[in-house]
Amino acid sequence: MDKIPRCLILFENACKSARTFKTYKFGLEKFLKWCHKDHDSLLLVPPNELEDILQDYCIFLRTRVDSKEISPNSVSTYFNPIWRFLKVNRVKIDKESIIQLYPEKVKLGGHDAITTEQLIRLLDATDTKRDRALVHFFAASGARPEAVCELRLKNISEYECDFYKVVLYFDDYKHEMTTFLHSESVKALKEYFAERESHGEKLTAESFVFVVNGYWKLESKAMSYNVLENMFDRLWKRSGIKRVKIGNRYNLASTTSIRKRFDTILEMNPEVSAGASQYLMDHTGYLSEPFRMFFLIVMSEPFPILVYLPTHYTMSYH
Repeated sequence: MDKIPRCLILFENACKSARTFKTYKFGLEKFLKWCHKDHDSLLLVPPNELEDILQDYCIFLRTRVDSKEISPNSVSTYFNPIWRFLKVNRVKIDKESIIQLYPEKVKLGGHDAITTEQLIRLLDATDTKRDRALVHFFAASGARPEAVCELRLKNISEYECDFYKVVLYFDDYKHEMTTFLHSESVKALKEYFAERESHGEKLTAESFVFVVNGYWKLESKAMSYNVLENMFDRLWKRSGIKRVKIGNRYNLASTTSIRKRFDTILEMNPEVSAGASQYLMDHTGYLSEPFRMFFLIVMSEPFPILVYLPTHYTMSYH
């Protein structure tokens, strides 16, 4: 087994989570493949020559923007892993000479929140208990798709008022957060679990909450992000909800529009503090570590924040 380069070990430790490292490593390796370098050889390139390479890479990305392959807004995300790798390995370059070449950003779609009426139409378009439970889960929790894909049964527990407490990012201490599912979502989830058990699956604490259909009699296979996105794309088409395309995106994004509904309800509720709203939206970068830890503690006990959830988030959907 090849020894992992020290520069890559530093890079991994500089990333806040395993998920970030995986994403950043993928982006960095795309750049290394483009410039025909490996991790160590890149660090040996003289600063002026390295700046030329990075400028050329930016120009290459701009040609992809011009050919509509990528969005101009995404160019900075191609460079983020490169900046992180160079910084943690103490390589100093004129970063601004590259950033000045970024294309102008454009207004994208995906900014609108789904309405409750549209959400009910999305539920009506479901034809499996899994898909119905997924829509309810997103509506009740406002969770990000990647957090839902990796969720296991051990991350869910019964709570008072027929709620479930859900711990997201359980394996990532720095990112771990707690949210809740109201009674509508709990009911849909229980029906989905019962269906899986009726097909011969033995549910354990390690079982994934949402799995690929067809694996019930075998070992559960978690839904990937792509499977989840494809499932929601089918639901949107089946629902007949009109969406306006802006650039490469729709005004109502597949799952983000549901998350934006969650955010809108939070922001408009005077009983919910700004800090609580930021926490439940997983905007933890805006919160101090003591405040975040306070929430992790109080969410383990009965907490008044549950008062607003049943009346504002449920859809009275049966």
